Amino acid sequence: MKIIMAGMSRTGTKSMTEAFRILGYAVHDTVEHFVYHRQVWYDFMDGKATIDDIRRSYEGVDVVVGLPVFLFWKEMCEAFPEAKVVLTLRNAERWNCTPEKLLTYSVDQGWTPLCNFLNLPIPSTSFPRKNIGSVVYDNYINEKACFRQMKRELQLEVALCFCLLLFLIFQIVECGI
Repeated sequence: MKIIMAGMSRTGTKSMTEAFRILGYAVHDTVEHFVYHRQVWYDFMDGKATIDDIRRSYEGVDVVVGLPVFLFWKEMCEAFPEAKVVLTLRNAERWNCTPEKLLTYSVDQGWTPLCNFLNLPIPSTSFPRKNIGSVVYDNYINEKACFRQMKRELQLEVALCFCLLLFLIFQIVECGI
């Protein structure tokens, strides 16, 4: 792996994919990730695959672009520490908005530019910091009622399956099978 594209969709990733191919690189974009690497990503997100599994999956690939790479660019950097990272950004003027209607913003800027843009007073609380350390999954599980319910139901199903398994083992032992 030589290059990891960290740019999100609609930031010139298709143009960059073609540019890298013209430069002679073997490039895997979203389609190739889905066709060739889908299972390793599913397993990685489920905690069943490691960085080494990702590294093996991408043997012979020079450049990665698109989804899921822009979501997991840090993990890709861990898998391929020698790779360079290219971050593409979309030119704000290309959004066809007047300056009065478009705010180019980074959450690191805090409340001031956002509230000034929206003509709102600046809240007295600090600006929220979510997804620190890529904990989106944990946040959803813990903060959203529907996910908490799903988690409880899954735990109950696992417990019931475990009890059923114990019962079956007991029956096998008792019956001498």
